[in-house]
Amino acid sequence: MRTLKLISLVGATLLAAGSPSSLAANPQSNPSPQTALIATLQSNATQKEKADACRELARVGGRDAVAPLAALLPDERLGHMARYALERIPDPAVDNAFRSALDRLTGRPLVGVIGSVGVRRDAKAVKPLARLLSNPDPETAQAAARALGSIGTPEAGRVLLAAWPPASPANRASFAEGLFRCAETLLAQGRRKDAIRLYDLLRKETESAAVRAAAWRGAMTARKTDDAVPLLREALRSNDRVVFNAGLRVLLETPAKAAADAALGEMPRLSAMDKAQVVQILAQLRDPRVMPALVALATNAEKPAVLAALRAFPEIGDPSPVPTLVSLVDHSDRELREAALESLAAMPGPEADQAILAMLNHPDPARKLTGLDLAARRRLTPAVNQINQLARHHDAQVRLAAVRRLGEMGGSAEIPPVLDWLCTARETAELEAAEQALAALCAKEPNPEAAAALVAARLAQATTPQKAVLLRVLSAVGGSAALNAIRAAVKDPAPEIRAAAVRALGSWRSPEVAPDLLELAQSAGDPTLKSLALRGYLTLAGDTEVPARDRLDMCQQAAKLVEKDDEKRLLLGVLSGMNSPAAVGLIEPFLDQPAIQEEACTAIVGLAEKLLQGKQAAKVAGRLVAPLEKVARVTSKADLARRATELVNRAKAAGA
Repeated sequence: MRTLKLISLVGATLLAAGSPSSLAANPQSNPSPQTALIATLQSNATQKEKADACRELARVGGRDAVAPLAALLPDERLGHMARYALERIPDPAVDNAFRSALDRLTGRPLVGVIGSVGVRRDAKAVKPLARLLSNPDPETAQAAARALGSIGTPEAGRVLLAAWPPASPANRASFAEGLFRCAETLLAQGRRKDAIRLYDLLRKETESAAVRAAAWRGAMTARKTDDAVPLLREALRSNDRVVFNAGLRVLLETPAKAAADAALGEMPRLSAMDKAQVVQILAQLRDPRVMPALVALATNAEKPAVLAALRAFPEIGDPSPVPTLVSLVDHSDRELREAALESLAAMPGPEADQAILAMLNHPDPARKLTGLDLAARRRLTPAVNQINQLARHHDAQVRLAAVRRLGEMGGSAEIPPVLDWLCTARETAELEAAEQALAALCAKEPNPEAAAALVAARLAQATTPQKAVLLRVLSAVGGSAALNAIRAAVKDPAPEIRAAAVRALGSWRSPEVAPDLLELAQSAGDPTLKSLALRGYLTLAGDTEVPARDRLDMCQQAAKLVEKDDEKRLLLGVLSGMNSPAAVGLIEPFLDQPAIQEEACTAIVGLAEKLLQGKQAAKVAGRLVAPLEKVARVTSKADLARRATELVNRAKAAGA
């Protein structure tokens, strides 16, 4: 569209100068797109139109466009657009034009042309660029250095090398950049020796850390591995962090064993932290050939290096460090001990599995505990039988740990042995471990009814504390078999069992137990059972998965039964989560009870805010005015009174 506009402009200009009939009689007089665009450049068109013409000539221009575009190079406003177009025209005339401009331009236009010469990598421009390296204008000299680097011929390299020593401080960084560009280009062309000469020079650069780092890397990677090894050693022992980090990068990029051996050979000379960094790099190489050296390091080095070696072992994957890891799992240093455990847990292969199984058979209880921990971390299912045996170990810590691990690692087959163990448990810690394990195992059982039947069958022979555990597990399992067993336990002659059964009902996860809880709350002679049942009932009422109508009915029933302040607060909490004007009516009586008055005020205001935002605002507004006015009168909180007053006004407006 832009081209057509320009062609139209030029066409109009030409028509103004000649007759329409003569143009029609000579079809060849119709200008091509390039001709029209050139005409725009040479006309009195606006700056924007000429810039657009340059942009189009970058796409369609040829030799004929070179001279008109070159004429714009001195123009401070249009020179950059002319260069943009010229850079993209694949004709040697462009390079001639740029070289000619190098001798006649100054300032910003010259700097721009120098950049364009670099973009086109014109080897014939080396000599005129060389003269510009000594230009008193720093921008010009620096641009020339960068352009020579982009050209990257041996001659360009020699020119830059000659200019490097006397370079002014202001120009030195850009000259270094030019040298580096040149080295990279030479290396890409296969001129390894020429590139190395430049890299070696730049390695001594002090002003630019980036150039120095890149030069060290280039000097090492440009050399063959055997020739690069001495340089790698030098980099790794350097006190210059830039150089050291360059060595690390090259080590990571060099898979050859000679590089790894060089790094390992420098280990005795390195600080603990530097050793750790080298080990981290070696780990990423995943070369098992370095494992013997790392194993030696893990047993005879400073802590940072040892930690790095321990963490490297799983990444490399070779099994040889397993014995070393086993020897460190009981280390007195907590950080080293945990690193050894993590490494052993992550080690691939059967060697680590066998080492852990051997720990389970170790006579030392502490080593058995370590084995249990590792077996769980690795999810080592072949260890389940041994763990089952350890659940009967004479050491209490071993027994408890074994039972917990059975819950984590076992399946439905472990439910009966854990039940057996539970029925022998007496101490609180043992009961807690058994409950944890049993609940975990039952959760994995694909048939909850079968799991519940196994658990319920043990109720008859269990002690009171054991029955309490079994009832809690049954509540978590769910299903008809579990519910029937809990309902039966509610009638147990022992008050402790009845209380445990009511608690189990109260933690049931579906509303089918609501009638049971309500009946107990209404009729239980034991105040404790009554309170437990009521709390469980209110907990169910607060379950948002229960239909809203059923929840409201449950609150209405509970409102008749609440006596203690904490029970009333629980009811208020449930009511405040509803979205019904009837809930306001259930809250209103509590406005006259000082102990819970503020909670009631807060609940009413919260409900009113929700109700007045809904579609039924007009219908419920009249019902809200009186309780909100009362809240404004009785609350001691100024902010709550203000909100209540605002809601009164909103309710009156909605109901009007």
